[in-house]
Amino acid sequence: MKKTILSSAVCYLLLLLALAALLITSGSFWVLAGLCLLLLLPLASWAVNAYVRRHLQADILIPATAAKRTAAGCRVCIRNSALLPVMRYGCRVSIRNDLTEEEQTVTLTGGIGARGESSQNILLQSRYCGRLRVRISRFTLLDYLGMLPMQAPANAEARLTILPNLFPMDADMTARPAYADDGASDRRGEDRSEVYQLREYRPGDDIRQIHWKLSSKLDELILKEASQPESRSLLVFWDKRPGGNPQQMDALAEVVSSAGMALLQSGVPYTLCWTDRDDLQVQDISEENQLLQAIPSLVKTRGSAECRLPKTDGYSRILCFGTAPEEQLLTDGRVHFILCTEEQYPGATTFAPQNYSEAMQRLEV
Repeated sequence: MKKTILSSAVCYLLLLLALAALLITSGSFWVLAGLCLLLLLPLASWAVNAYVRRHLQADILIPATAAKRTAAGCRVCIRNSALLPVMRYGCRVSIRNDLTEEEQTVTLTGGIGARGESSQNILLQSRYCGRLRVRISRFTLLDYLGMLPMQAPANAEARLTILPNLFPMDADMTARPAYADDGASDRRGEDRSEVYQLREYRPGDDIRQIHWKLSSKLDELILKEASQPESRSLLVFWDKRPGGNPQQMDALAEVVSSAGMALLQSGVPYTLCWTDRDDLQVQDISEENQLLQAIPSLVKTRGSAECRLPKTDGYSRILCFGTAPEEQLLTDGRVHFILCTEEQYPGATTFAPQNYSEAMQRLEV
């Protein structure tokens, strides 16, 4: 568009100079009239654009969700309800991933007839999950002479969530942390998140308690005997405040989502907690559809430094995902850190963002 403005302005000035020279040499009234008309044309053209800009309306149409590395159609529609056409416009569309903080721009150009509509398509594709915020950041009208740009309030915004890919993960719930002795020698109970012991299946036992994976290996039915509840069971916390590069944030989104699904498939309900842009989000998860409904909110943004930490009172175990251990939780014996980093931290599970699906095939709680 800058080239169009420059070339139009040069042509106009050359024509103006030619008429001025002709007026000097000829002194003709008609040349003078033509020169005055030429001088008034930019003002008239600007006035037309000022009228048209008040009659523009923009809209962005995109689906709600899409998979990673899959093209999703985005339609940018500009409607002109004025009685005069738009000869040429330039539309800058900004596309930002709120989770990874990546941003790119696409420029669209075209024209719109009187009481007409211009519709152009953009293919959105991201190799990282997160919420894509698509908005018109700048809309410029060119006048009929093509040399006087004018900004128009054609604002529109839409959001597309790129969902993480879930990968297979085994959740081992047999390793129980050490707790203070409460005097109870027999802790059999109904809390399926706590395994009291493994034993052979007996007629009349609840088949939901069968350890199918171990049973297939031993070629006999093995039962997971539940223990008594130990306060609330499990808190899964994704600390997005320290940030991280786009690859780390993408890897953590898939690891947290896959770990949450693995826990549910092992019959373990939990509380899912994550830092959002300005606040802390908490949701109890006991069914797979609850997790699937929570994932779009889970991956939409990264947390700000002002976000508070979750209240951990009453939880028996805490899984903390992030890029670095949170200092306030380091001394809490219930916390196990699972970090996406190249660095090593004592007692923490770490994995690199390049091979997270291979490194995190097993989750020990």
